[in-house]
Amino acid sequence: MALGKLAEVRTKAITRLGKIESLKLQPTEEAQDAAVRSALDEYSSHRPRELVKRVAGDGQTRRWVLKTLLSAEPVWLPRTSRVQALEILEDPDTDDEHRRELEAEEWEVRIDAAGDEVLWLLRPPGTSETLSITWTRPQQIETLDGTDATPGTTVPDGDVEGFLLLVLANLAGWVARSASDLKNESMGLDQVDYDTIDRRWRDNEKSLRKQALERFVPTEFAPASGTSVDYRSRDRYGFPRVSH
Repeated sequence: MALGKLAEVRTKAITRLGKIESLKLQPTEEAQDAAVRSALDEYSSHRPRELVKRVAGDGQTRRWVLKTLLSAEPVWLPRTSRVQALEILEDPDTDDEHRRELEAEEWEVRIDAAGDEVLWLLRPPGTSETLSITWTRPQQIETLDGTDATPGTTVPDGDVEGFLLLVLANLAGWVARSASDLKNESMGLDQVDYDTIDRRWRDNEKSLRKQALERFVPTEFAPASGTSVDYRSRDRYGFPRVSH
């Protein structure tokens, strides 16, 4: 099942969310978009988009400014993208291809005087070698943040169900918080039992998030290197913040 563009994600999520006790608790379009954005950040912390760039060696160059090297779409995102692995290839794409993954002590990403991230190698790739860079950037959903330079939703079909569960968890949390707010505002004068609604949707949020994370992190909750999800820190919609 393909995830589709933002409007399709909204439709799938709201349909799956089911009946809500009061129209006052129906997530707004703005809240739906925020729920999708938060889910995308959280999903990307577990399953970032992996890309590969190949650079022909010249026997001399051993440092590259990453935002310059990876300036064609999809571009390197400073402080967000990560170099995952480096390989030296000989005779790439032939029957005689030989690959050697560089060890951690053979390369590093440094910050230069201009504040740019620079990939630095212990020795430059030779003229008969090719450097293969595996790097990451967050996944995207088409039209989520306006017109994408490179359109298209990148969440793989196999992860659609887990991703939708994250969106549903965020929406369930939004309903619970809205019920809590209305309970406080109504001072018990409203005929709707917002307290019970609040507890039910908070339970739904926990259950949905647990189901989602079991798909992405089967053994234990462990964000990808360089990222974290802080459930104590939330944005203005109440959704968890993801830091890179």
